[in-house]
Amino acid sequence: MNTRRYSTVGRLAILTGTALLAVQLVLVSGCKKSENPASPGSGNLGDLFPLILGHYYSYVEFELDASDGHVSGSESYRSSTVAGGPVTVMGRSAYVVIDSSFDHNGVFESVDTLYLSKDANGDIWLSAGLIASEIPPGTPLPAIPAWLPALKQSAGVGNEYTIIAADTTITEQGISLRLQMTLTGLITAQEQVTTPAGNFNAYKGRLRITVVASVSGTTLSSTTADTYMYLAPGVGPVRIYAPTTTSPTGGSTAGSDQLLRYKNF
Repeated sequence: MNTRRYSTVGRLAILTGTALLAVQLVLVSGCKKSENPASPGSGNLGDLFPLILGHYYSYVEFELDASDGHVSGSESYRSSTVAGGPVTVMGRSAYVVIDSSFDHNGVFESVDTLYLSKDANGDIWLSAGLIASEIPPGTPLPAIPAWLPALKQSAGVGNEYTIIAADTTITEQGISLRLQMTLTGLITAQEQVTTPAGNFNAYKGRLRITVVASVSGTTLSSTTADTYMYLAPGVGPVRIYAPTTTSPTGGSTAGSDQLLRYKNF
């Protein structure tokens, strides 16, 4: 999978695809911060992800160093536009969101098309089509629902919810490998967030991916990674933060910090 930058829901798709790709990675290899949420389910969160035709967002992204500080000169850019809709996609009324990325010099790099649907509870659902497009053909996978609850604000504050859960067993050369994969969401209390576009009182959301691989009840590997989203009522995502991570072998993967720099509403 490449290292393109992703929006909040685009990152959700990539996290899910990453969990499913663990099947392939384990076969090939051979086999954080504490939360302090408010009262569970309390209050009306407002509209944390407005889907309004013509809304445009622009973000600046920084690579993070080992201390999660911004790396000087690492800036790249992303834009997200609610470009079409509503249209009917796999039985749901959805909006078309165009997500584009640009390098340090503002030169266009890539574009993704996302389909997002909002239900009567205000929950945002993501079409699983993007996830499928990120997974190499022939990868053995469990079934993926047509729509995934990308942002379940009806769960309220402090209540973790499941986006996707899969438990599958693959037999290769007489060895049965069990893979348990989960992607969950959690909304916690509001925090002040400073961005180039201004200051926002935003709810902190967490996406947590966990992948456990085992053979005959013995765990071979267990990995958990978090990404944090800050969602301002009536605005949407104002910050997307993925901390730098360190593997058990000492290797590290640089994190990223996306900040809203402009919106047209």
